[in-house]
Amino acid sequence: MGRSTTQIGGVLLTLLLSAYSAFGQSEPRMVITITVDQMRAEYLYRFAPHFTGGFTRLLENGLVYRNAHYTHVPTYTAPGHATIFTGAQPRDHGIIGNDWYDPNDGTSHYCVEDTSQSVLGLDIDAAYGKISPMNLRTTTITDELHLASAGRSYIAAISIKDRGAVLPGGHRADEVYWLGGSGRFVSSTYYADSLPPWVNYFNNQHTPLSEYAQVWNPMLPIDQYRAAYPDKSEYESTQNAQSTLPRDIPSTMDEESLGYFKTSPDGNRYLTDFALELIEHIPAEELADEFTDFLSISYSSTDYVGHAFGPRSVEVMDTYLRLDQELARLFAALDGLFGEGNYIVVLTADHGVAENPNFQREELNMQARNHSGADMNVMMRSVSEEVLGFDCIRAFFNDAIYFNDSTLKANGVSKIEAEALLSEALSKQPEIKMAWPYSTLHLSQLRSAQLRSNIADERHADLYIEWQDGNYIYGKNGASHGSGYTYDTHVPCIVMGPGVPNGNIYRKTAVVDIAPTLSMMLGIALPHSAFGEPLYECLLFVEEN
Repeated sequence: MGRSTTQIGGVLLTLLLSAYSAFGQSEPRMVITITVDQMRAEYLYRFAPHFTGGFTRLLENGLVYRNAHYTHVPTYTAPGHATIFTGAQPRDHGIIGNDWYDPNDGTSHYCVEDTSQSVLGLDIDAAYGKISPMNLRTTTITDELHLASAGRSYIAAISIKDRGAVLPGGHRADEVYWLGGSGRFVSSTYYADSLPPWVNYFNNQHTPLSEYAQVWNPMLPIDQYRAAYPDKSEYESTQNAQSTLPRDIPSTMDEESLGYFKTSPDGNRYLTDFALELIEHIPAEELADEFTDFLSISYSSTDYVGHAFGPRSVEVMDTYLRLDQELARLFAALDGLFGEGNYIVVLTADHGVAENPNFQREELNMQARNHSGADMNVMMRSVSEEVLGFDCIRAFFNDAIYFNDSTLKANGVSKIEAEALLSEALSKQPEIKMAWPYSTLHLSQLRSAQLRSNIADERHADLYIEWQDGNYIYGKNGASHGSGYTYDTHVPCIVMGPGVPNGNIYRKTAVVDIAPTLSMMLGIALPHSAFGEPLYECLLFVEEN
């Protein structure tokens, strides 16, 4: 019987064949996923001339998917992380926002809230521990690895943000930690009864954080930041009147207010330090067995810096140059533990970010504008009263409108009629491109509708707002995200490891493809609602006729 190969290009296939024996002989020692919060794909290339560490290693040795996108809206931290690790759309994995409104009971919910749990570790706010993955409705790649190894694979997830750690860890992670309000790493009783001694020791060694923090000086001479705009803009946030680098982070923070610390490269450095400590304390028996282990690291300070200063700022560029060095430290530790090339690395992001609308209007002469959520709420209710004769809006949440069904009924207006009338009227507003009725989302072939359909489950809204390009709800300074435009959906996706060739792939791929790819690489079951296709260049495809 003859053999045929999937046609993926002669050179690439040769690389895959030559790597087959190395990859097929044994399972990789560990999978490391690195999620960079708010990283646009173009940062890899815009800042590349100044990279010398971890990003350089990934770009030179990894397989870089240069056109990877999210396929849902809104593009926020929690749905992004859940999508990476489930391979599912938000309508299936259940994490439809960082927070969401549930029209079934008229309440709002935080993505990883669980009031039955308590904080592990000393913290000023016990709410930091009322956390678990119970709102995640399907399995993750980490859950499937746990099942495949009968619980023998070690699984850990860490982040500055709780949602950046909890969702990647899935339902059965061994250790999950995030930064509490006191500046100490904490966890919740969902995972254990107490913090391990090494975590308490680490926290005690770095208290107070104001002594750990450093003055934020530019890493390069300021005239070398040519991939950024000059380090002074009326559209950037200030920190205690410090509008440019250097920024004196230690003098602007205290233990009750960690905002300045997290909104600096110090947050990423602190997380790397914690990751290195965690790696040193992985139980020896876990490392000695034949089962693949899994570590998820989600860097959050990139998001805080991006929100404060915007994607064209010196601060953002400097943060990525410093993250490049943090990744180098991380890879050096993993090389020492497992040997270079004996572990899989996946780097991606949970979403991108838009330009500051006022900057965009000034620089590109586009009709971009930032909007107040309160003002938009008033405008939408005014439109409702104009076209229906009454205010039918119950809630406006995550760029979506929820109707008050009892008000519609009392006025003799059906939901379908209200959808049609309000959609037409709102779509005429200058800042709104389209108000999508829920009843038409699943019927439309337009990408804008499908992006919103992928987040609509039984908690769906009645109208979904699509803003005009460059318009969103946020303040005058800094930048935000959440749209279906490419500046929000286009994120990096790099896979590096045994048997994976290096190079660039330019076809369009999706973030939902990552979890199925890891499933195939590890030879384990797909997460239950995995929607994506394996990234076949990461695998050896040999098919029998």
